[in-house]
Amino acid sequence: MQLNFGGDGATLGGIPYSGNIGVRYVRTVNESSGGITLPSFEPDELVCEPTPAPGGGGAPPVPFTLGCYLDPDDVAFADGEDIPSVVEAEHSHTLPSFNVKFNLTEEWLLRFAASRAMARPDIGLLRNYLGVSKTTPDQNDPNDPLWIKDENGDIIGAQVRYTGSAHNPFLEPMTAEQFDLSLEWYFADVGSATLTLFKKDFNDYVQVGRYLRDVTNNGVTRTVEVTGPIAGDGASIKGYEIAYQTFFDFLPGFWSGFGVQLNYTSLDNQGITNPNLRSAQPDADAITDQAPDTVQVSALEGLSDDSYSAILMYEYEKISARLAYSWRSEYLVTAIDCCVAYPVWQDEYGQVDLSFAYHLTDNVQLHIQGSNVTGEETVLYQQVTNDADGRLLLPNAWFQNDKRYTIGLRLNF
Repeated sequence: MQLNFGGDGATLGGIPYSGNIGVRYVRTVNESSGGITLPSFEPDELVCEPTPAPGGGGAPPVPFTLGCYLDPDDVAFADGEDIPSVVEAEHSHTLPSFNVKFNLTEEWLLRFAASRAMARPDIGLLRNYLGVSKTTPDQNDPNDPLWIKDENGDIIGAQVRYTGSAHNPFLEPMTAEQFDLSLEWYFADVGSATLTLFKKDFNDYVQVGRYLRDVTNNGVTRTVEVTGPIAGDGASIKGYEIAYQTFFDFLPGFWSGFGVQLNYTSLDNQGITNPNLRSAQPDADAITDQAPDTVQVSALEGLSDDSYSAILMYEYEKISARLAYSWRSEYLVTAIDCCVAYPVWQDEYGQVDLSFAYHLTDNVQLHIQGSNVTGEETVLYQQVTNDADGRLLLPNAWFQNDKRYTIGLRLNF
C-alpha cells in the first residue's frame, strides 16, 4: 500500500516537495525435509586387543587398541543412524517506508528516505541437515589430548570429539532499519555532484559461525561442535558517499568527449555482537553455547571501511572508452574459514580496468576490454586473536590474479 503526497505545486516553507509513504506485509513459510546423519565406528576400531609391538621392538606407544578404551555410550551414539525430520518455519514482517524530495533550486535537490527492508537467507542455508563426524585419539601418540589418563598418567579411556556441518531451516529473514539523506547538485546537463549519508541497523544478520549443539541418539547425548549459519544482533553500517561526474563538453572538437567519474565511500562497519544460534530442532537438540575456540570479530563480511573509484571517460562520434582504477581497504572475507575455523581478511586491493569500443557501422561495434591490466595480487590474512585483544593478523595466502583481455564484435539488428 502506498500513498503519494506533494507535487503539482505543493510547497513547504516555499520549497516544492513530493514523496510517498507506504507499507508492505510479507509472510514466509518454509518447509524442509532432512535430519541428522551420525558417524559410525569401523569394525577394526571396536576390536579390543593388545597393540602389536613396533617393528623395531620395544613397547607400543599405547598398550591396547582403541576398542579397549571406548565408552560404550560413544559406540551406541555413533551407530551411523540417519534421524529424519520435517521442519516448518513461518515468518511475518511489516515493512514501512517513507520518501521525500525537496527541490531547493533548479539545480539542488535534497532527498530523505527511511524504511525497513527484508532479505531472505540463501535457500541453501535453509536445508534441514546436520552431518556429524568423529575424531578419535591417535593410536601412535600417547600424548594426544583425547586420551583419558589417571593420576599416574596411564591411559584409561578415550574421548571422542564430535564435529559437524549444518544448515538451519529456522533462520529468520534478515531485516534492516535504514536511513538515507542525500544532497544533489546538477550543475550541467552532463554533470552532477552528490553527498549521501546512510545508516543501516540489521536484525538476524546471517554469518557462518561455530557453536555447540547437543544431539541425542539411542538415549545417549553428546555435544557436537557445529559449523554453520548463525543469526545475531548488533550488525550495523553507517557512513557517507561522495560522487562526482561530468563531461568537458565546453571544450572544442574531440576534446569535448572527455569526462571523469569519481566516487568515494567511507563507512563504520560493526559486526554481530551475539553470534549464538538459538533456533534448532523443535523440542530437542538445543544449542547450548558458542564454541569456545571461536575467534570474535566486529566486522561484517565483504565490507571495506574505505573504497573509491576514478574513471576517465571518452565519448565522441564513433568512439567510446573507459580507463578505471578501483581501490578498497582491507575487509573480512569470512568470519570462519573451512579448515581452522578462524576469520580470514583480505588486504587492501586496487586494480586498473579498461574498455574501448568503435562503431564500424550503425549495427557493428568492435570492442576491446582489459581486466586487471597491472596484474595485481590478492593477499589474505588469518585473524588469530579476538578484536578486543588487538586482532592479530598472520599471513594466510597469496593469489596472483590474471590479466585478461577480450576482443569481439557486437552486432545490433
